[in-house]
Amino acid sequence: MPESSLDTIELEEKLRLLMAENDMLAERAEDSLLLGLISEKVALCEDAERLDGIALEQATVLKDLAAGFCLELRPGAATVVDAFVMYSAVNICGAGLVPDGELAAALDSGEALLAADCAGDGFFGALHSSLPGRVHAWLALAAGTRHGHACVYLFADEEGNPRLGVVGSMLRRVIELVVARRENLELVEELRRLNASLDGLVEARTAELKAANATLQAEIAERQRMEDKLVASLHEKTVLLKEVHHRVKNNLQIVSSLLNLQANEIDDGILRDKFSESQDRVHAMALVHERLYLSEDMSAIDFGEYLRELSARLQQVYDKPNVASAVEAGAIHLSLEQSIPCGLLANELISNAYKHAYAGRDKGALLIRLACEDEATIVLEVKDDGVGLPEADCQAKRNSIGLTLVFMLADQLGGAVRRDDGPGCHFIVRFPRRKPGSLCP
Repeated sequence: MPESSLDTIELEEKLRLLMAENDMLAERAEDSLLLGLISEKVALCEDAERLDGIALEQATVLKDLAAGFCLELRPGAATVVDAFVMYSAVNICGAGLVPDGELAAALDSGEALLAADCAGDGFFGALHSSLPGRVHAWLALAAGTRHGHACVYLFADEEGNPRLGVVGSMLRRVIELVVARRENLELVEELRRLNASLDGLVEARTAELKAANATLQAEIAERQRMEDKLVASLHEKTVLLKEVHHRVKNNLQIVSSLLNLQANEIDDGILRDKFSESQDRVHAMALVHERLYLSEDMSAIDFGEYLRELSARLQQVYDKPNVASAVEAGAIHLSLEQSIPCGLLANELISNAYKHAYAGRDKGALLIRLACEDEATIVLEVKDDGVGLPEADCQAKRNSIGLTLVFMLADQLGGAVRRDDGPGCHFIVRFPRRKPGSLCP
């Protein structure tokens, strides 16, 4: 063969390869352009029910195919849920088909199924018989899930234009776009449902909170009303109680004044002293009611302050200005139930010291001490440095009304009286401490 002929054949072969490569590049460029158009259509679709129909129509028209179908697969059955048939008004949506084993196996493996034989009574034969024109081949591609069921796209190619094998990769890209958009729309719809559910829950919770708040406000208002009523009632009872103590104090002072008037008419010194002692006892009780009247809560009095005031008065009554009287007492509060007997007991011991301890001399020392021995016991001590009390005189005094009252009052307090030997007289009274307002230890 001449050399020129060989060169011509080689050039023709190169030209053919270049043209094939050019066709391939043109095909790729066309697919990219068409895929961009389909992607835009798919991305703009906001209705998941219309998504498959839009994709089928675009792919079928732009790639010049005969038809496109979307099927939902269930065990042993397939339903046409969307379709587009070129140049025909045929609508087979809702048609039921029976998938064969070859289709199920291909979809399970994720592989594309290209069926060229469409005759017979099989799956593709039944689908082919429902179309008006003749179909050369079918391409089946898995398309994710739809409504919770496996989904498959079917594309039909007309006889004489078998292009399914060539456009399969491009159709796969279309399906990927559809699957991604479907999942996105499902997520959006789920988010909307969640938002609607959340809005409902928020509204229900808001209504509950409003109702609870209204109930709470009503309860607060009722409690405030009751509290105001209780405060007013407490104030009223406090005023009444103060008035009671004030009147008792005044009445006791009247009794004391009457005793004093009566004593002034008595010439007998011993009898007049008895009246004076009774007057001191009445004043000791009146002083308790006076301090309760002046107290803030009126449930107890500061008994240390009471003893200071009582001692100062008795020192003045018995005219003992040179006796160094000292009261050692902390802020110990006693209730009314304990203040009266303890006040009378202290009155007897202090007045006894002023009357008898300093006979024959003007000076002396008197110690009055009130302390808590422990959390449950109170100690009252009255100690003088006077002449003392011999045992015979002590027994005689014990039979007198003064010391008799001391022991009776100590019993009333639930305590005991003890006298220590030594210079002067030293009386110690221990009794249990009671809470204010309590009648029991």
